[in-house]
Amino acid sequence: MSIKVMSKVLETEVVSDHTELLLLLAMADFADDDGACFPSVRKLAKKSRISDRQAHRVIKQLCDRKYIELVEKGGVRKGKNVSNRYRILVTGENVKGAGTDAMSPRGTDTATPRTYTTSPPRVTPLCHRGGDTVMSY
Repeated sequence: MSIKVMSKVLETEVVSDHTELLLLLAMADFADDDGACFPSVRKLAKKSRISDRQAHRVIKQLCDRKYIELVEKGGVRKGKNVSNRYRILVTGENVKGAGTDAMSPRGTDTATPRTYTTSPPRVTPLCHRGGDTVMSY
């Protein structure tokens, strides 16, 4: 599990579809710090709380949108099922054009830190006077 990749996925604002975001987070949970992972579709579907078929569709959408890439196709090897290998492309270091916002479809937007000009929220006063009291029955 890579907290680094999971936080990058959560920080991005490009993935707006909730199912895609859930599946991307599930993949990040299986990924190393470089974004490489090879979970089965069944495990991704279970973790994302979607059907296996829906997981296949969402993975294809994520590949089409360049949020993940298929590194190596799985299949049956030596009598065992082997999962596809994917790389999550949200960290910036493993995407061509590092230093840009990796989740941008164009890959040209630079990430700028946000600054907030509003003051912190105020603490609301207690709604009852006299402090806390213990009630007995």
